[in-house]
Order: sequence, then structure tokens, then C-alpha cells
Amino acid sequence: MSIERVGYARLIERFALPALPLSMISEIDTSIRARGRTHLGTHEAQRFPPAYLPEDTPRGDLQFALRYEGLNLEVLALMFAKRGSQDLEHWTGAASESVYGRRLAFLYEWLTGESLPFEVSSKASYVPVVDRTIQFGLTTGVRNSRFRVIDNLPGNRKFCPLVRRSVMTH
Repeated sequence: MSIERVGYARLIERFALPALPLSMISEIDTSIRARGRTHLGTHEAQRFPPAYLPEDTPRGDLQFALRYEGLNLEVLALMFAKRGSQDLEHWTGAASESVYGRRLAFLYEWLTGESLPFEVSSKASYVPVVDRTIQFGLTTGVRNSRFRVIDNLPGNRKFCPLVRRSVMTH
């Protein structure tokens, strides 16, 4: 049996980010065949089978985190402050249509106030910044035509409380 942390947890470890402890940690577990969750007292482990293992790069972990863990603005802000935009450069080419790249580029500019050389095809569909299946976000938002995202963040750069949706069990 082998367990490997991925997503925000691996980014925190890899770059020694001084983030608060995560309430949700994602792990790849070679002993399981289906996704599951385990409560570990102060946090929860979201376990995935090996097929979900992202590439062992910042891009792989960022994409995994956005897809399965939602937004962690603290970790993103710390990473952007430490590494700048270098982890976004592969997504910033002409006519980029990656949903994750567009969200990250928007968040980079939103969190840092710095501009990126980023072009998005006008044919790309608008996508919400907050995935409302994972976290609570505004039901409507402001369309950002530059990144083709809908800013449905429930706050501003100085205060933006993000709450994770959970499954209630009886």
C-alpha cells in the first residue's frame, strides 16, 4: 500500500509554503479502487485510486486542486508570492482555452494585482471561478471577458470567505 499527497498538500510541502493546516487533504492510495473520504479528527482525507494521480509538477497539482479540492486562496496567494507567474506560463499562450488555466490566470491577477500576457479565444465558454459543486459561490457574477470567467467569488481580495460544501450523513 502506498499513499501520496497531491493537490494543495503537495504544493505546500514542495514549496515550503507557510499555510495554515488544510481541513481537506487529497491523497492517491494504491490500495483502493474508488474515491472515498476518511475523517481524521482535525481534517478529512479525500482518497483517490491511482488513475487520478496528476503529473508531479506544479501544473498537475494546481489542476488537480482546482478540479477536486476547490479554491484555497491562501495557498494560491502564498504560491504566487513565492513563485510569481512561472507555474502559469504554460497556460498563457495564444488562444488558451484551458478552464483551469483561465481560472488560475484570473486568480493570479486578482490576488497579486499584476498582469499576465494571456489571451483567450472569444469562442471559449464562460466558466465560474468558484466551482459551486465544491464550494459556495455567488449564483451570479461579473463576466470577465479577458479570461472568459464569471467572477462568482463571495468577496474581494481582502476578505473572501470560501465555504466547502459537504455531504450530510445520518
